[in-house]
Amino acid sequence: MSFAKVEQRSEAEWGEMLRHEICEATRVRLMSDVPLGAFLSGGIDSSSVVGMMSKLMKRAVTTCSIGFAEKKYDEAEYARQVSKLFSTDHHEEERSIPTPLK
Repeated sequence: MSFAKVEQRSEAEWGEMLRHEICEATRVRLMSDVPLGAFLSGGIDSSSVVGMMSKLMKRAVTTCSIGFAEKKYDEAEYARQVSKLFSTDHHEEERSIPTPLK
């Protein structure tokens, strides 16, 4: 990548360009003979991919996430919100974070 040339675009133009790139990157990865799904953390990257998958696929997207009993590490609620927004077939597990050895 080169950052030598700076392109001047509006925020709307950059947003549309980003949507287009996410759409194309997702679309080419959906070409499969087997069912596909996505790991959904609830963060912006996995949420964007799941949103685009739900737009491009003819069926509900299968999503899965892992929650943690330790609430400071748990993002499962965010994943549930995204799952609900895009009506995914969501599967969730909860785990504990192992205690580090001393």
